[in-house]
Amino acid sequence: MKKGAAVILVFLCFLCLVVTSCAESASAQDFDAKVLEVFDHAVLVEPLAGEPERKSADQIMVSTVEIPADKLPLLEEGQLVRVAYSGSVAESYPAQIHEVFAVSLVENDAELKKAE
Repeated sequence: MKKGAAVILVFLCFLCLVVTSCAESASAQDFDAKVLEVFDHAVLVEPLAGEPERKSADQIMVSTVEIPADKLPLLEEGQLVRVAYSGSVAESYPAQIHEVFAVSLVENDAELKKAE
């Protein structure tokens, strides 16, 4: 019985390791977008052509609640931004992203990600 319990424990540890590593790899996504409207704790953006997020939504409401004020640039309509988020997009209209890590300004076209 002790040998069987040890095998089960090793298997569970391995399973936890696999699940954790998969979750971490899926948590670092970003996309480039154009700012459509700025709110107190969110920004409405339009993913640029070629971004995977554009295939599911032409407008996304991006929460800025969890971004410290000193880390959030002053956003204005028409600006290009890069949104780093958890990879989870709520399928509504507009779509919504709640777990946002960063929103940064994209100063020029050379800084834009090249869509494949």
